Amino acid sequence: MRIGCRAALPRVVGLLLFADYLFLALRRDVPVSIPILVGVTAMAVILLAVLFYGGGKEEIQLSPGAILGFALACRLLFVLQAPQLSDDIYRYLWDGLQTLHGNNPYSRTPAASVAFDGWSATILNKVNHPLFHTIYPPAAQVIFAAGAALAKGYGGLKVVLVTLDMATCMVIIALLRTMNLPVWRAVLYAWHPLPIIEIAWSGHIDVAAVLFLFAAVALVIRSGEGADLKKGLRGTARVKTIVLHSGAGAAVALSILVKVIPLIYLPVLLCAAIAPLYLAGGCVSALALFSIPFLPDLSHMLASLGIYLQNWEFANAAFRTLRTLLDSGSQTRMVLASLSVALILVITILFRRRTRQQGSPVAPGLMDSLYLVTFVYLLLAPTLHPWYALYLAALLPFSAGPAGLVLSWAVFLAYHVTIRYSILGEWAENDLIAAVIWLSPVLAWSITFFVRRFSRLATSSSPTPDHPHRRQE
Repeated sequence: MRIGCRAALPRVVGLLLFADYLFLALRRDVPVSIPILVGVTAMAVILLAVLFYGGGKEEIQLSPGAILGFALACRLLFVLQAPQLSDDIYRYLWDGLQTLHGNNPYSRTPAASVAFDGWSATILNKVNHPLFHTIYPPAAQVIFAAGAALAKGYGGLKVVLVTLDMATCMVIIALLRTMNLPVWRAVLYAWHPLPIIEIAWSGHIDVAAVLFLFAAVALVIRSGEGADLKKGLRGTARVKTIVLHSGAGAAVALSILVKVIPLIYLPVLLCAAIAPLYLAGGCVSALALFSIPFLPDLSHMLASLGIYLQNWEFANAAFRTLRTLLDSGSQTRMVLASLSVALILVITILFRRRTRQQGSPVAPGLMDSLYLVTFVYLLLAPTLHPWYALYLAALLPFSAGPAGLVLSWAVFLAYHVTIRYSILGEWAENDLIAAVIWLSPVLAWSITFFVRRFSRLATSSSPTPDHPHRRQE
């Protein structure tokens, strides 16, 4: 009976999730109804947590087809809906139109540009920060152009992004199989509200960066299968190593060329590689190959990116608190950047030590290290947009824990700013909301740590058959 209940659990969770997402898709007032968004997404994450923690490891039977089919159905609820929480997609489309018309998207700002027709004029009027050159790297520009060419409006680009998102789900399933983990754990990303809302609804480009990053991870893990470093790499093994590591490096480069964020994962990936020089070579070659066609105007992107890094901040309590203490935004950025680099190096060194141990597999330690690096970035970066947590959501099937699940939901609280902005046109952040977002995963981790510790103490102090309980004298 217990096994039967657990076998039915995915169906119940799926039904409730679909109803959850359908309710949200039918709303047209989400920017002023953020408490509803927060409640709906909280319910979705709770349902996934119930499935993960309550379903057991063997009783859940979900085929890859069922996982992907349900994931696609949920995304189709939003793919043709107008974005309500972000207007970034209009910048994407404008960049894509520039490329399609033979213009370098980095050559001029939207404010200094002229529309080509009525549709492009509509897009141009909705572009955010029109006085700045685009900050999106070359690989992202290719995707923007593909979406703009597919159909007028945001629908074509969102179809491209959802396709990339479904490919990400497939890569996650393949990695789970490689690591001998239950395939059903893929639902922690495939059915999670974050990719559904931020990709299918808002149309954020980060999904492409996630896809290329996980493709690189898959190639690195595959290159280590059956390799015997003591005997050296010769013949077929050497060719396989060169091909797989060069491909992994190219995939990392594409990830960085979509969004700069994946650069933080490069140290760990280099340590995971059997031949890191080939990975680095593939990365540098791909970076150059994709960047050369956009020169020399690509320097404008770097200038805009520098302005962004020096001035932008959003929803991060660590930055806001430290800036108040130091009374200097630039010093705060330097401190947090230095701390982030130091922590990523520590994580990388610990991962390297672990992989050097005899018989220690690379894959579990690699995913755990990427998971920790993601936490470092999200908790210490000055800007914490909700879609930045997509990297965390994609790692949940491999390293899920209460802190990760909580943070992947808590980022939705950042949208509280849209309420006042939609009504009064004022962008006013709330320090308390930022603190809740930051402290939620910390509190979840602390509670989990103490519960596990007390459970171990209780287990170690309980009587055993070999040592029956004796009354204290």
